[in-house]
Amino acid sequence: MALTGGVADKFGNRYEGRWTVACMAEVLADRWTSITLEPYDGFKIEFTGVCADGSAEHHQAKRRAPGEGSWSLAALDRERLLAAMVRWTEPGHEFHLVSASPLGGGLLGLVDLAQLAPSFEAFKADLGDDRSSQFAALCRPLDSIPQERVW
Repeated sequence: MALTGGVADKFGNRYEGRWTVACMAEVLADRWTSITLEPYDGFKIEFTGVCADGSAEHHQAKRRAPGEGSWSLAALDRERLLAAMVRWTEPGHEFHLVSASPLGGGLLGLVDLAQLAPSFEAFKADLGDDRSSQFAALCRPLDSIPQERVW
């Protein structure tokens, strides 16, 4: 049975806090040059870490997917995390969703394939029928974003 109300909020805040402290260690280890907690215009992110190479990581910590066992495409959209991914990803920027809940609905397979592909063309060639429909479903709510950027 999932926790609700104040108890769930406390556990969620503890999860978020522990992840933030763990990432603060990146600054101490000189892998990040800075971390900004709750940045201005921090739509759906807890903090931004600036890496030593100048790139930025924008982190959102969610202890679990709401009402579901995994992060489906619908759950990501409902929580406005797809919009956050669009907002915080551009060249030199990454969005990180940190959660104890796994990705569901074939999304993990898409992520794995995308990370292994050396180019968008290689990614598209390796999709196959099943993953092509999953990628199309991911692109649908992001219709204003080029597919290569979604990759």
